[in-house]
Amino acid sequence: MKQYKLLADIIAFLHLIFTIAVAVSLVVALLTPHYRPLAFFLSAILLTSWKIWGDCPFARWENHFRRRYNPRTAYRRSFLEHYSHKYLPFTIRDAFIKTSAFAILVVLIILTVT
Repeated sequence: MKQYKLLADIIAFLHLIFTIAVAVSLVVALLTPHYRPLAFFLSAILLTSWKIWGDCPFARWENHFRRRYNPRTAYRRSFLEHYSHKYLPFTIRDAFIKTSAFAILVVLIILTVT
């Protein structure tokens, strides 16, 4: 049973790394045009996964293993909404996350094309 918790924690860590990579890629893309396709690619993966599965595959995998370990440890909100509520003095709402991600993708498309 503990292996499920460990797998869920590893996936949550990888999810955090991916989230940071997407955020940093935007900043890098704004400063260095050479990296705009990478930032576009990461953002496109994120939005495509939301469209196909309704949420991020990392969150689905993490919650799968959390439910196997202990059903009460799984969460229903998005990754950022859940963990910001848990660890920060404020909550990053899912609607804000999805709207921001879409806006970032649009900006990246414009920057990549021009």
